[in-house]
Amino acid sequence: MTVTKIEIPTIDLRGYYEPTSPTSKEEVVAQVRAACLEHGFFQIEGHGVSLEVQRNMLAACKTFFDLPTDQKAELSLYKNTWRRGYEGYGEQTPHHAVLPDQKEAFFVGRDLPEDQIGFLKGPNVWPEQVPTNQFRGPVEEYFEALLKLGHRVMEVLVVGMGHPPSILDSFTGNAAMFLKLLRYPEHTFTDPRVFGSGAHTDYGGLTILLQDPGKHGLEVYHAATEQWIPVPAVEDRFVINLGDMVQRWTDGEYKSNLHRVINKASGERFAVPAFWHGDLEATNPLNPNDTSGETVQDFIRKKFYRDYSLPLAEEKGAIDVSLSDNGQSLTESPGSVVSGIATGDDFRMLGYLPDSDDQLANGAEQSQSAALSPSQGLVSPELEKAIRTIPPKPYTDTLVQYFLSEMNDQYYCLYPPTFSHDYATWWSGKANGQSLTPAFTALLLHVCACAILYLDVETRQQLESDLGENYASLSEQYHRTAKQLSNTIGPGKGGLTQVQQLFLGAIWYKTEALFVESWHALGAAIHEAQELGMHRSSSKAKVSEFEREMRRRIWCLLYTWDWQMSLLLSRPFIINSCCCSLELPNLRLETPNTEANTPSPVTSISLQCQLGQRISTVPGVMSGILSPNQAIAIQQEVTRWTETFPPIFHLTAPDTTHDHTHTYIPMQRHQLHALAHMVTFMPLKPCLTINPTTQNTPNLEKSLQPTAVSCALNLMQSAQQLLSHLLPANGKFHFAPFLMFDTAAYLCSALIHDKHRDLPQRDKVLECISLALSTLKDVARTAKTGATCYAVLAKIVGNIALSAQERELIWAQRSLATTSTTDIIDDAGRSSSDGNIAGQQNNGIVPSVSGGLDSSGITPYMHASASGLGLDAIPSMDLNLDLSDLNQIWDWDNLGLDLDIPGF
Repeated sequence: MTVTKIEIPTIDLRGYYEPTSPTSKEEVVAQVRAACLEHGFFQIEGHGVSLEVQRNMLAACKTFFDLPTDQKAELSLYKNTWRRGYEGYGEQTPHHAVLPDQKEAFFVGRDLPEDQIGFLKGPNVWPEQVPTNQFRGPVEEYFEALLKLGHRVMEVLVVGMGHPPSILDSFTGNAAMFLKLLRYPEHTFTDPRVFGSGAHTDYGGLTILLQDPGKHGLEVYHAATEQWIPVPAVEDRFVINLGDMVQRWTDGEYKSNLHRVINKASGERFAVPAFWHGDLEATNPLNPNDTSGETVQDFIRKKFYRDYSLPLAEEKGAIDVSLSDNGQSLTESPGSVVSGIATGDDFRMLGYLPDSDDQLANGAEQSQSAALSPSQGLVSPELEKAIRTIPPKPYTDTLVQYFLSEMNDQYYCLYPPTFSHDYATWWSGKANGQSLTPAFTALLLHVCACAILYLDVETRQQLESDLGENYASLSEQYHRTAKQLSNTIGPGKGGLTQVQQLFLGAIWYKTEALFVESWHALGAAIHEAQELGMHRSSSKAKVSEFEREMRRRIWCLLYTWDWQMSLLLSRPFIINSCCCSLELPNLRLETPNTEANTPSPVTSISLQCQLGQRISTVPGVMSGILSPNQAIAIQQEVTRWTETFPPIFHLTAPDTTHDHTHTYIPMQRHQLHALAHMVTFMPLKPCLTINPTTQNTPNLEKSLQPTAVSCALNLMQSAQQLLSHLLPANGKFHFAPFLMFDTAAYLCSALIHDKHRDLPQRDKVLECISLALSTLKDVARTAKTGATCYAVLAKIVGNIALSAQERELIWAQRSLATTSTTDIIDDAGRSSSDGNIAGQQNNGIVPSVSGGLDSSGITPYMHASASGLGLDAIPSMDLNLDLSDLNQIWDWDNLGLDLDIPGF
């Protein structure tokens, strides 16, 4: 079937304004009308805007977007309520789209003084780093030129409907218009749901689009033929389209049409749409029979908040709520109890403003312990139950001490001196009959709930014997009671302590391998922190310097968990980094003299936070899209990040002088190294699940497969080193075992697809998988997730076509580490030295693994099929596996396998 080629018409406007033009005025009006009736789109030439002004605008656009991300983020449009400033990648998802748009934007409107702030009205924001003649000047000149052009085009539309031009006198006198400077990255995504700008209609009057010449990407939908019509990007030619308001005001005669953008150019693409709406206070000039009284502002307001869910505009300390959703006025009238202007207190009661904004102005939380309440109110049933649930003081002392000495260094969500003081105060207050705060009581319960899960066997058994209950049941009871008590605390009422205890709830869920529940609990902690204003600059909070530093630390920790868990669970980021102020901790609480070689325990979290900030600038990451196309950019960011490490965390030859006196240092070193390898490997995973022999396999994936293998081997080394340091006490710390399992599973996929047995470093891949099997078998003794990972990995390995020699190699029982007389041996007989797997950590993040895997301590452990027993004979294998908690964070389909294995 032949598809009819359809084009968006190009119209020369000179026929309307210049008597000497070969085209008559009537012809131009007729052409515009026909385009509005059929497409709602047309292109114009002879428009009167000089080519120099257009080129200067595009140059200014490039100048701005070339600024560093942090400088652009300082101008975030979410820092004001009138839509001026910067919007980052992935921050806008069209109303009916699935994934966020892949673009960044900068908004400019009429520059009004602060005393005229209102709905879409207010001052512009400008980058101070850019000279006026390179950005602000060209933008303002272009803005004025487009205001005039919008009037011209609107006049042609009106005449085409049979109205005289004078009908626009009250409509265009103070026309509102907004420029949206856009940069689209090169479109390298293979997911068909990803667009530079997803299919949408514009919501206002006219849109006048300036495109980067030769950089095509705009497409318009033609409903009759179900085609997407490309609109070429031609110099000195504007694209005009009608918005929803024009369609409504013409009773559907003129169209507001769907359109989308896919950057089809090589390299980035710039565009500048101007949204020309007319006077915000004007009513419909296009239909004299329209008596609704609906203004431009009424219409846009409804569309705007439906599609973008943005906060209402603040006007001189109050908020205009004079318009209901249907556009009717709610202004005070006889018999009405609704005021047109609501005060800040009114909206604080309704939840639009944080109740706790600057709540610490009087120093209430600074002058006393967080454990005691200044008021002597009635004790709620939940608080009474919580106090009864906390174990007797000797046992609570044990749990608190264990948490502070063994667990807190992993996250450092509590500052030990302050918590210890508040803990002592809590017991003293309880003995003296003083009022105890629900927030600290819940925090104490969560400390007990987490710590009891990590106790050594002897201490745990003694505690179980004395308390007469299983440790797991006790932990769940403490957590459940803390959660019930937490629910009685209103938003913003529990202060920093409430944020800490909510975060400990997320830790508890994660320890119990309830990863999705942990993500939701993290969201609750983040929202509570936002209610306290932690997402804003700490300089605005009326608190002590100590409190300010603690707020920075907790917000940094929440941000770190957010980006890591969101990528791990393939969930949206909870924190929008472009609408918050992310200030790093000063790290001087523990080391006031700022000793360079003994950093604060918070240094690791601060570094992880910085890695999240770095990779969030890579297009697609904030949308949860990771692919080989981003591998180089992500690797570069990771490399730059590791170059900022202090000496004790260096990838090669780190300073280990303080490892024995500061026990958190080696654990955090291994954790940071593993994180670096993990992030580098993530976009390369698809390169291990391809069949390189098929013609459909992209060349990029084929070329990156050797790098992917090297990264996987490096990651396995790093995860093993972290795990050897954590075991046996922290067997429930899932990060390292899951990394080993996930990496080994992808290496198995690479082997299964390796039909010609030429996978790079195939022997080392086999040794790595063997190590993962033996390691996970050890972890399975103490953690359910470890048991599941081992069973699943063993089942995958059983389906790899291997030679007899390879089967013997892969099923050999390997030790976690090579021990010597100088190594520190833990209770499980494992070494905490770094001399494992390859003997040393590789120097870089991506280079190939050097040296063979350590093979000492091998004992024969043959795959069942090697002796003809088949899959059923694999020891400890259950053919009907329940992925249970592992299913929350791991997707079998990602391996690209088609195996008929029962239980999957």
